[in-house]
Amino acid sequence: MKIDPDLEAFFVLISLMHGTHPEPKFGIDRNNLMTEVAAFIANYPGKPDVLDKVARNYAEMGSKLTPDMMDWFYTKMAGSYLDWLYAQPVSMELLPQALDKQQQARVDALSKKLNRDYWEKF
Repeated sequence: MKIDPDLEAFFVLISLMHGTHPEPKFGIDRNNLMTEVAAFIANYPGKPDVLDKVARNYAEMGSKLTPDMMDWFYTKMAGSYLDWLYAQPVSMELLPQALDKQQQARVDALSKKLNRDYWEKF
């Protein structure tokens, strides 16, 4: 999704109102956050012109956005928002820390599993 100045301004507004932390999330954590942000965008008061603009652009590319596709639309918007957020300089600075946390979580989960498997033998 191409991010123009209007959409970027909307994303800034979402980040301020939602309070999304700029530390990058991965995997299931990112999916859960994307679902949360999609619901936030869907329930945003009123209907911002930028959402109509994105929907029109989608239609101009040859696709139809029907009312039953709105959940998909808001999820795509939320995914684009997170991509935009995580490309910001502050997020890029937090990336090594986020990767370390993810790696440590994997090590902890594996350690717990190995420890549990060891003690189950007795």
